[in-house]
Amino acid sequence: MGTHSDIGPPSGGGSRKLETRGVIDLGGAHDMAYWVKVLDTTPERLREAVDAVGTDAVKVSEYLRGDSGENPPGAPQIPDGG
Repeated sequence: MGTHSDIGPPSGGGSRKLETRGVIDLGGAHDMAYWVKVLDTTPERLREAVDAVGTDAVKVSEYLRGDSGENPPGAPQIPDGG
């Protein structure tokens, strides 16, 4: 039985390397599992991102990164007195 690391590309074959480019097609369970793994998200967030920006994987990836709220606020700049 396969593990998560054995998840291959969406339908159509090709390289088994996880790619974050292309068109996201959520038509099948295998495709959903692939994109959830590649984009490190949940099925719900993936559907939300596709609804928001379309099926371009780069745009979906940017949406998920930009909307995650994981980036801490920047540190204030302190003058060096110079």
